[in-house]
Amino acid sequence: MSSIIKVNIHYMNNMKNVDFEIALLGFLLEKDKHGYELYKELSDPARIGGVWRVKIGKMYSMLKKLESQGLIQATSGQDGNRPPKTTYFLANKGRSIFNEWMITPIRHGRDLRILFLIKIYFMRKDELLYKKQLIFKQKAECEKWKERYKFNSQKRDEENSFNCFVRKYRSSQIDGFINWLNWCEEKIGEEK
Repeated sequence: MSSIIKVNIHYMNNMKNVDFEIALLGFLLEKDKHGYELYKELSDPARIGGVWRVKIGKMYSMLKKLESQGLIQATSGQDGNRPPKTTYFLANKGRSIFNEWMITPIRHGRDLRILFLIKIYFMRKDELLYKKQLIFKQKAECEKWKERYKFNSQKRDEENSFNCFVRKYRSSQIDGFINWLNWCEEKIGEEK
């Protein structure tokens, strides 16, 4: 990855830029926005900026890529003597890809912490139909991780080895994800 997106204090080298590009589409669901307006929403620490931080230049680079793929469209306009502003709006293809992304569970535990929180941001922001569907699918994915890990751990050697500590840590982490997803489901259900 040539550039690094800063998320909280951590650098997320493992995550694919495509997930963040698709997430950027979500900010255009409600209304068209110009670049600086998008950046203000992205960088607000009381909103998504508390989880995901992106430099303004990187954001514009992502917008150009999304536009070249036909997922968003841009129009430029001038208001009086002010410099021209580019306003971005979501194309139907972009809306479709964003909606598919929203119902697709996160495939790796290391990505759940950031990407699922971004999805929750959009779930809470709008009355989206896929709230429960996403949480259900993510819990099912976590259960798959647990089963796959259980099978792999049965192949390991003695219980007193270092692997015993690693297995317990990973198993506890997956259980923690599932408990947190149960809490999310309950909390989002209360918000109606």
